[in-house]
Amino acid sequence: MKTTLVYISVTECETPPLGVPYISSCLKNNNHEVSVSNFIEIPSNKKYKELGDSLSLTGFTKNLKIFFPNPSQQNMGMQKLLHQTNRLCEKWSKKILNTGADVIGFSTFDKNSLLNMMLAKKIKESNRDNVIVFGGPDCARWIYGNFYIRTEWVDAVVTGEGELITNKLISKIEKNKKIKTCKGCLIKNNGYIHDGGDFPLINNLDSLPFPDFSDFKLAKYKLPYTLPMITTRGCPFNCMFCGERLHGYRYRERSIKNVIREFKFQKKKHDVSRFLLWDSTINANPKRLSELCNEIIKEKLDIRWGADARATSDLSLDVLKKMYKAGCRCLHFGIESGSQRVLNLMKKGTNVKDMQNVLKWTKEAEILTLAYFVVGYPGETDNDAKKTLEFLEKNYEHIDTFFPSKCVIMPHTRLEEKIRNSNMGLKIKFDNGLRKLPGHIPMERRNIYFRYDVGKKVNFTEKKERVFSTLNSLKKEKNEKEIYGVMYKIHNALLS
Repeated sequence: MKTTLVYISVTECETPPLGVPYISSCLKNNNHEVSVSNFIEIPSNKKYKELGDSLSLTGFTKNLKIFFPNPSQQNMGMQKLLHQTNRLCEKWSKKILNTGADVIGFSTFDKNSLLNMMLAKKIKESNRDNVIVFGGPDCARWIYGNFYIRTEWVDAVVTGEGELITNKLISKIEKNKKIKTCKGCLIKNNGYIHDGGDFPLINNLDSLPFPDFSDFKLAKYKLPYTLPMITTRGCPFNCMFCGERLHGYRYRERSIKNVIREFKFQKKKHDVSRFLLWDSTINANPKRLSELCNEIIKEKLDIRWGADARATSDLSLDVLKKMYKAGCRCLHFGIESGSQRVLNLMKKGTNVKDMQNVLKWTKEAEILTLAYFVVGYPGETDNDAKKTLEFLEKNYEHIDTFFPSKCVIMPHTRLEEKIRNSNMGLKIKFDNGLRKLPGHIPMERRNIYFRYDVGKKVNFTEKKERVFSTLNSLKKEKNEKEIYGVMYKIHNALLS
């Protein structure tokens, strides 16, 4: 029996995905016949590219209104976009069906969810015997999982970590296509939906085979010949706004030995030396981070890598210099706010003084810095937002680039629960459009994004000068009440 794993992206990707290569490797390791149908389609027209950036269940109609202001334009825009996506689905469905696959698994996340459903529908219309499986970040029961399984073209939804669950599901389908239940899955059989319950998390991450990127053209990505990699899963922290721990993904570590083996394996197999480490927090365990750097240096791996980190005091100048020596060239910090009061509201466990020191030390260690900021966190005042701007000015020389974004309230987070149970005067409305299930609150989020090359110095001076000249002009404005608009004027300065 043949299986193909489908990965669709309509936005420019830095690197290949990580989930599909892991699942592909696990299936091959268990003697299943598997291929990857990888489709990257970047719309050439700028307006449709922006719409393509939000081909999600929650974002589709909202973004039509943003880019097509009046109803007649919206109708025309929708027709053009649907025509474009239908043509893509026709082309892709033929390629998928030509693989001769019996089971077709879709990697599903917010940006490709609508396209995945359109493509699955088209495949089912061509061949009802194909088993359609959805999996990925959006497939948890409390996000879209219960919605997907209720559509007529989806037969099974993987609700947890995909590697072992998918392997078990494929093994069951090989024995009997009309399976009734599978642990870690929602299964549809004769119109009835069976919930197999939760599948245990993978405790021993070393037991997983290394992800297989052989079906991905590494030259096609925004960061060519750069591979994603994880050394841990989950996060030991519990920020109010973050939804990671809702998946039950408790913090787990791979052994240092196993990580070093993968660096060597991928470097030799794909002739790469650059990696993006997708750990939630690379310094969650400072002692382990130090040991990892020591081994990379000892083994003389000669690699370059970037990672997400917390700006906390454990990242001393000595540690950061060691990280540089081990190949670290870029760190992404969740600064979030320059106000200690807001950081305390977020339960970040960080403080402003430490963040300033870490940003300074990171630059002294010659590592590029990227800082994320959240604007409009519930309870944030004009004065708090002003402190964030002052933080940016004060640390101008230590930040290469930054991403300010509106606070997005995720369902089932501690923040959402607090708002529901408080008298903060905030009304939460969940999307009742295509989804008709509790989900992401439709609050606009616009992220600034800059391309950087891991291991290569990038000059952001021109962009930064534009931002801070904007800040200086804003100081002269009399209307302090418009403080929330400041970040969006910075957006315009950065994006112009």
